[in-house]
Amino acid sequence: INETYDLLAPGKLHITGEVISAIEHCLLALPGVTVDELRVVMSHPQALAQCHGFFAKHPQLAARQEIDTAGSARKVAATGDRTIAAIASSAAAKTYGLAILAQGIQSSSGNATRFVEISPRPAPLADGINAKTSLVLALADRPGALGEILQRFAAKGLSLTKIESRPIPEAPFTYRFYVDVLGHAASVPFVAVLDELRALTTELRVLGSYEAA
Repeated sequence: INETYDLLAPGKLHITGEVISAIEHCLLALPGVTVDELRVVMSHPQALAQCHGFFAKHPQLAARQEIDTAGSARKVAATGDRTIAAIASSAAAKTYGLAILAQGIQSSSGNATRFVEISPRPAPLADGINAKTSLVLALADRPGALGEILQRFAAKGLSLTKIESRPIPEAPFTYRFYVDVLGHAASVPFVAVLDELRALTTELRVLGSYEAA
């Protein structure tokens, strides 16, 4: 979820763990309601996007964005409106007394979400742990800056598993990059590459080193 990156950027929180969870989206409604009665389906924008195939098969359903999936289920139960449904988990159906009209409506069978654990302080890792490190950085405004940074990681034998760009709100047309790298930030090659990157970036912060999922 891109908004998560935006929340991590200005703070002093540390990522201390990650987990990859398989996600099964379900269509939830009031007991006794059929799909034909529905007109609106509420959920988090990401969940709605992950179920685009379901909406294509049911063009009468309008997607409504909400702050989260479980909250959408709670709203369906609270309103008592038979025309409104939610996309959420089977656990949410049980919690709020809703019926599951359809299961596994996500478009991708391998649908999964990465969750991270955050803390005010970094967490130590035992020796031999398969570590991953997350960084946030902003580039100096010059041609080839991103390519040069990627080359520095490669030269030290460090593998990137993810790179994500997000606009910097207070500086139009500039971007922060969130990078996941295999390895611990305290390792010799990582310390060396961080020293090199400081001259190539206007912002550089280690978000955390943790056990890779």
